Amino acid sequence: MQRYLLILRSEGKQFAELSPEDIQGILVRFNKWREALTAGGHKPEGQKLRDRSGRVMRQSEGKLVVTDGPYAETREIIGGYFAYDADSYEQAVELAKGCPVLPFGPIEIREIERM
Repeated sequence: MQRYLLILRSEGKQFAELSPEDIQGILVRFNKWREALTAGGHKPEGQKLRDRSGRVMRQSEGKLVVTDGPYAETREIIGGYFAYDADSYEQAVELAKGCPVLPFGPIEIREIERM
């Protein structure tokens, strides 16, 4: 099996418009999805990233520059990540269809290259 990383994107404001009950419902569905992946032997792991927080490091002219961010130039933000094992990209896509955050934004799926 290969390991796949899901990069969870959203517009951010969509979640701000949800009621606490709606958010709780998403969390319940997320836990059920994770449990199903675990039961299938896919070894899921992942975390939500803190909103509006972080740092960006760059090397410029031989000097390290650290700035607040990231601040996306687009509407989409990376809200979290998730990873699991799958036999192929096709299976990784099939498993990602059950992710409860899919209605809120795109999910980028990348194979993790073992080093």
